Amino acid sequence: MESSPVSLELELRELMKQRRLASLEKRDLRIKADDERREWKRAHAVCHAFYRSKGYAVEDAKQAATADKGVMAAQQRAEHAEALAGYAADQLQDLRQEVIAVQSLISLWKTLVENGG
Repeated sequence: MESSPVSLELELRELMKQRRLASLEKRDLRIKADDERREWKRAHAVCHAFYRSKGYAVEDAKQAATADKGVMAAQQRAEHAEALAGYAADQLQDLRQEVIAVQSLISLWKTLVENGG
């Protein structure tokens, strides 16, 4: 089934739009991962300060354990955001390859039209 230059051009535009969106999503995920990493570092520092200043009384140990859980959750969120950023990068690479393939098809189609084939 032969595609017209207009439909190929529309498909190329859609692919370029998806590429831009994937790029923006990747940037947003990186920003989110950085924010989560900063939150983890802050919570970790608070936890260490707590251990140094309060000692190891039973009540203090319970509060420190709660803080540690928060640190672990923030770290897991940061790791998840990094994984999503990696997935977005893979999707962006796939999309780039698709754009190159469509551009090649358009070029081939234009050559065929120009040569009367």
